[in-house]
Amino acid sequence: MNPKGVIRPAIKTDAHKINRFLQSGIRNHRHLDWQKPTEWLGRSPYLIHVSPDHSIDAVLNCVPEPKDVFWIRLFACKNIYKEIAYWESLFTSALGLITEQSLNPTIASLSYQKWFSDLLEAEGWHKQQYVIQLRWEGKKDKRFNSSDLNPSIRLMTVDDLDKVSTIDDICFKPIWQQSREAIGRAYYQSAYATVFEVNNSICGFQLSTNEYGKAHLARIAILPEFQRQHIGEQLVMNMLQFFISIRITTITVNTQEENTNSIGLYEKLKFKKTKDAFPIYIYK
Repeated sequence: MNPKGVIRPAIKTDAHKINRFLQSGIRNHRHLDWQKPTEWLGRSPYLIHVSPDHSIDAVLNCVPEPKDVFWIRLFACKNIYKEIAYWESLFTSALGLITEQSLNPTIASLSYQKWFSDLLEAEGWHKQQYVIQLRWEGKKDKRFNSSDLNPSIRLMTVDDLDKVSTIDDICFKPIWQQSREAIGRAYYQSAYATVFEVNNSICGFQLSTNEYGKAHLARIAILPEFQRQHIGEQLVMNMLQFFISIRITTITVNTQEENTNSIGLYEKLKFKKTKDAFPIYIYK
């Protein structure tokens, strides 16, 4: 049975109501991206379910970024006993909007809460892979205490963002690509962002964050023709040296479970796998 109320697009003037709704202790799935939930307002599909008394009952945001890739960025509902009903109502409406925007959409969702995994599996979503986390915790290794400057590595600047975005598009499959706008947001929110140059041309980069004294390697990419030349290793070591220099010694990174090359690099640099693993679901 469909919940009472109406479904309509969320608009920018809904921002305050949505923020209050999300702070009210409801079921809340959030995608890991560089924007706050209300910063997506004005784009589609971003839908709210409004009850007869005009209060918000549920919210669904699956705005595409990049084009044709529709991550479930936000799903929240206030009644845990009706979460499937709210989901089905909102997602059915969103599907209509998705098919209007894209001839060949990829609809995906990360899940890091059991209730949301249970919901997606009950709705027939396919579990495609896992994202795992590795952690580095201040190992006593002289490689990471060096203050020697690597002349090939320099700080990223705003003028580098177009090239960095191009490298990102080349190195990642469409589902994992970031738009030029997202790369820019990642840069401005980063604590340490660097590029690797060969003959004055950027061939790789990394972006890392720092929150509450814990750092996270959020993005790293090396052009295919420069891979297997230890460039990724040098970028990660330089990043570790930077955070050690400001007394941060807990650093994490996420990667796909089947990405054995990246896992091998991180383990070589003394990262250890944690028990955290998050499934990725695809709607088919």
